[in-house]
Amino acid sequence: MNNPLKGIRVIDASSMVAGPMSTQILADQGAEVIKIEPPVGGDLCRFIGAMQGGVSHYFCVYNRNKHSLTLDLKQSRGREILQQLLGRADVFVHNFRPEAAKRLGLDLNTLHHDFPQMVCAAISGFGTDGPYAGRRVYDPLVQGVSGIAVSQGCADDPQLIRQLICDKVSGLYMAQAISTALFTRERCGEGQVLDMSLLDASLGFSFPEVMGDQVFITASDPAPDMSIVYKPWATADGNLAVVLLSTAEFSGWCSALECEALINDPRFADTPARLSNWQLLRDECAARVESYTTADILDRLLAQDVPAAPVNTAAQVLEDSQIHNNNNIQTVNHIDAGTVRHAKTPVCFNRCPSPQIRPAPLLGEHSEMLLSQLGYSDEDISQLFTSGVSSGNHNELQ
Repeated sequence: MNNPLKGIRVIDASSMVAGPMSTQILADQGAEVIKIEPPVGGDLCRFIGAMQGGVSHYFCVYNRNKHSLTLDLKQSRGREILQQLLGRADVFVHNFRPEAAKRLGLDLNTLHHDFPQMVCAAISGFGTDGPYAGRRVYDPLVQGVSGIAVSQGCADDPQLIRQLICDKVSGLYMAQAISTALFTRERCGEGQVLDMSLLDASLGFSFPEVMGDQVFITASDPAPDMSIVYKPWATADGNLAVVLLSTAEFSGWCSALECEALINDPRFADTPARLSNWQLLRDECAARVESYTTADILDRLLAQDVPAAPVNTAAQVLEDSQIHNNNNIQTVNHIDAGTVRHAKTPVCFNRCPSPQIRPAPLLGEHSEMLLSQLGYSDEDISQLFTSGVSSGNHNELQ
């Protein structure tokens, strides 16, 4: 059986992380994804992150398994070519700001009118209308507005998650929504528009943790500070992640650390009491944990069926036995960057082959091929390159 989305064509005019991550997921599942980039420079993400051979690690990860076609959408010929592509597409994704989308004729209402069978997906920063709608937006701004930054620290000392969490969860939501819209199209024969902002996705994803004390309209008992509860424990040679929510887990913890007297301590008598007094528990147990190596304390805890795992550095991730067992890290050769590591596609379909990872494309790597498929002659393509409407790459692969 073919990959699940084989035969689905996606035109991806998005940049940076959220949109490209959504289409990378679709590409991993077999969709043909054509990435549209400006002829000069391309996606800004090409220049952000760890660099090797002029290639960014962010771009490598979020744009694997795609083709690159450069188009200057400020020129009418560039927009005409895009319209040709959309006439043959199943999905179109962009993250233009609302006013820019209207100027380009790529707002959702226009797209749905012109291409009623296509799934049209737009990702904005804060929304398509409202007081913040026209602003330039990046992930840290959304972490601020959504309350995530304060929840990671406090009102006096907000902290950003050291991940592009708002971008990435938006990519996940949008990939799922596109798949659902394609399924709906199979049933009713019509496409639809998908409108999502990073703010919408981030609030939806983080709401229980960020807004826990605001869920109930009337006053409620405050939620415990789970950052203390889940904080890793220092060992003699590293750190350990442990979760002790149930009484059985806490009893196992006490047995492993040979501090059984704590089991009957009223401060830790049940889950609410332990959560309220967690710092006291840490004070009681920290020195005991630190007297063991990570491997030794892990063995003791697992023998008591206590949920525990090592806290790996990036280098240790590459050596972890479970990660090796799962074949989580795969490699692919990139013409400029050399050997590049990727995380495997996380979901396995039992009736489909394991997807093969192709490297992220060079800027304009497939322009010639894709323009030719649209019916442009070699002379036409040469003129498009000369006029700056498009561009190719000397390493173009047919």
